[in-house]
Amino acid sequence: MNHVAEANAQLDQIEATGFPVYMKLLFDEFQDPSKTENSRNIALVLLTRCLTSPSPSRRKQQAQRWLETFNEDARNVMKGALINTLQTASRGIARSAARVASLIAVIEIPCGQWNDFFPIMEQNLGQQTNLNAYHAFLTCLGYTCQDLDKSMQIEDPSVILRSVCPFIDPERGLELNEVAINALNNSIEFCRADFALEKDRGFLIGVMINSCDSKSTFVRSQAYQCLTKTFGLFYPLLDTNNFTLLFNMIMTHLPHETDELITSILEILHQLAEVENIIKTTNSYPPKTLRYSLSLQQLSQYQSGNAMLLNACKQIYMPIFPLLCLILQSKPDDYDNPDWDKFHSASLLLNNLVRVIGDEAAESVMNYVNANINSTTGPLRDAALQALGCIFNGTTRSLVFQVIDSHFMSILGVLRSDPSSIIRDTAAHLVNKISTDLPEIVGKHFLAFVEIIKEGLHPNNSLFIRRQMGSTLQHIMRGGSAGAIPSTWIVEHFSILFELILQNMLQAPNQMFLDSMLDTAHRLIVSMPIQQFELLGKTMTSLMQLIEGNATQLEQHILMALLTTVTYFQLNLRQQFNTIAPKYSTVLLTMCNTSDTAILEEVLNCLQLSAINLGAMYYTNFSKFTPFIHHCLSMDVRPILKMATLLVHDIALVQSLSLIDTLLGFVDPVMRLLNLADGDELDLISDALQALTNLASSLKDRSFPFLQSLLNNIIKACLVHVSDDIRMNLKVKDVLGIEEKLINVQKLHRTALESFIILIMSFQQENSSPNCFGLMVQNSADICRAVCVCMMEGMSPIIFPNGLHFESIGQINVMEVDFLNQYPLAMSGINSVEDLVASEILPVETVSCGILVLNKLLFLLKDLDPSCVFSGVTQEFVMLCANLPQDSLLGQKFMKEIKAPGIVIQRFFQETRR
Repeated sequence: MNHVAEANAQLDQIEATGFPVYMKLLFDEFQDPSKTENSRNIALVLLTRCLTSPSPSRRKQQAQRWLETFNEDARNVMKGALINTLQTASRGIARSAARVASLIAVIEIPCGQWNDFFPIMEQNLGQQTNLNAYHAFLTCLGYTCQDLDKSMQIEDPSVILRSVCPFIDPERGLELNEVAINALNNSIEFCRADFALEKDRGFLIGVMINSCDSKSTFVRSQAYQCLTKTFGLFYPLLDTNNFTLLFNMIMTHLPHETDELITSILEILHQLAEVENIIKTTNSYPPKTLRYSLSLQQLSQYQSGNAMLLNACKQIYMPIFPLLCLILQSKPDDYDNPDWDKFHSASLLLNNLVRVIGDEAAESVMNYVNANINSTTGPLRDAALQALGCIFNGTTRSLVFQVIDSHFMSILGVLRSDPSSIIRDTAAHLVNKISTDLPEIVGKHFLAFVEIIKEGLHPNNSLFIRRQMGSTLQHIMRGGSAGAIPSTWIVEHFSILFELILQNMLQAPNQMFLDSMLDTAHRLIVSMPIQQFELLGKTMTSLMQLIEGNATQLEQHILMALLTTVTYFQLNLRQQFNTIAPKYSTVLLTMCNTSDTAILEEVLNCLQLSAINLGAMYYTNFSKFTPFIHHCLSMDVRPILKMATLLVHDIALVQSLSLIDTLLGFVDPVMRLLNLADGDELDLISDALQALTNLASSLKDRSFPFLQSLLNNIIKACLVHVSDDIRMNLKVKDVLGIEEKLINVQKLHRTALESFIILIMSFQQENSSPNCFGLMVQNSADICRAVCVCMMEGMSPIIFPNGLHFESIGQINVMEVDFLNQYPLAMSGINSVEDLVASEILPVETVSCGILVLNKLLFLLKDLDPSCVFSGVTQEFVMLCANLPQDSLLGQKFMKEIKAPGIVIQRFFQETRR
């Protein structure tokens, strides 16, 4: 058993022994020279496992546990032992110790607990005589820079340059070159101060360029990655000399580099094209990892660079274009060849260069296409087709239309009869792209498209061609051809197209292909005119007979796909679907007795579509699935739980008295999910709240026993924020995962607000039992308070919805504001709802829903004293709403979205001004 396996076998001791004792034992174990090297390595591996995890939340717990378990003196002793090990131990032990030291550094440096880490690295790298020690300290530095939050600012950023670059020297040996260039690659973001200085910038870029001549493939690969990061992150800070060095290197190395590294060289240019496009089209540069850690002087350099635009892509395009064409011509003749990476990189780069440069670049592509698309040499034909697909973005649309139109019949000719299957695949992909991006071509050559789709779907063609033709049909069915498809054509060709799609489904070799054909069948069915009951019914009946006759012979995933296809007929046929519904539900029910969760998801999907499409007819043939739904709600498989919850949500929309007992039976299982889901599963909480809200709305007065619990959970959902997480993480300069959580929090808030609206409307006095109405009135102040907190404190996460981190709302220092107890609006310059929406801190839909809830509460209490509502309104929210001009565009927008009488809006503002 190797030491990793042994370490995994011992991990249970952490909890059994206790973390402090266990960690002390591990440190003693790896320091004991009398132990075997394997035993000491096991201790280090276990230490690594105690300090790292794939889960962001788990990593936070481990970091907190390390800081809280040991005092500073004890931690210093342990760190000293690790540093000593880096200096003296064997290569294997030192490498493991380097990893543990880096993990501790990543925890402590952001908290100011290991301020001399980088000086220690520099000092030891400057005075060692042991090759193993150099290797160990460079490895430790590389690991640390790899894991450290890239938005952090190092006190002396040049320490990395001084520590690492001396070892990126051929005279130090390839072994040290490799570990040093890897450390530099991991630390580029921390060198931003160096890149702002012309001398240091020139030195660093020179080191990278020189490393491209290394005999080591690894060194060259890392050097290319360093250059990709450098020219992507610091584009506006660079000068002509920097770009000249880069272009000379590319032109020298690209024709002679190994195939696997050609992709890395192309990635450098791809990054340049991406940056130029971002600068020209958005305000999202520099990257968010750097934006809020740059000094004002550095930011001004970026802005100056943005204004000047160096146009690096134009400088390199003409010299690089012939080389890209040669790579396109080298396309391998089988899909398993590793050269595909190089080919795809060249194609992607050409596409991005045309997008950035425009017609000037497209002209050279079109000249190449004109010269080679009808060539008798296969690779030239294929390269011309591939290049033709690269001019759709960035080129004048009329020009693209003209070129594609002139070559369209040649493209179809290649697709029909070229002797090379690879070239036919390229033509099929181009036809699919044309159907997506140039609907005018579809309209002009409609009959040709019809025939090529039918030919392309024939089972004798390659899987790739059939998928492309299926996708082309989907684009046409979606109306992408600007209304060029007459409904009579769909009816005329429906049977033959459906039969071809069905054959492809029955012969599907894999799930990906089957899903593609299933999507095509769906699009074809829903595109049929709804009055074609006879043809649709006949096709559906025939398909159901096929399923019944072959149910035991078909593979489960194919049978499930066919049943799903039957489900799609419901939308057009509705009541007529009941003629086969008993047989359909019987076969579908047999699919419920499987442990394959993918099949169970498809069954739930079919039931959900049935609930939506059939409405009140759903219960007639699907009541027998109730035990299955309960079983799914009891499973601990998140995708199954989510789909089952969504199904309950849709069943609850079915207005049928026969469903009352069924709906009541779903309440407890769905309510259980609210306790089952944790803080990282807000989407499941959101789905459960929606389902319970619909259940309460459908059950009316029968919902009284769980209505209070539901209201409490919705109020709780309004109070979920990421403020606490961010405030804690700012202390350690770590915002990993916060952006995604914020998005989920905002979705949960929107769900909660919408749930309040539904419940308030459902339990108005005129259509609700006195008990339910009384409960809503009783909770009105708490609802109002929750809405206000949701709206106001929802701004405290200090992250825009588009993901850009910013240090404050306005100019507030985040470290000085208690976001949980202090609203920063008055200090931020946000004085109205319009200011709030303009700040992009909250989505306008959330603001609209919040105000709508308050209006609905007013309407609910129209015959009562509304002061109980506004006792829960915070003063700042009063100020925001009161300052919204009713005649402003935003005010009109709210009135339109809210659909409330003007008198209610006016009353709301009157009450808030009191």
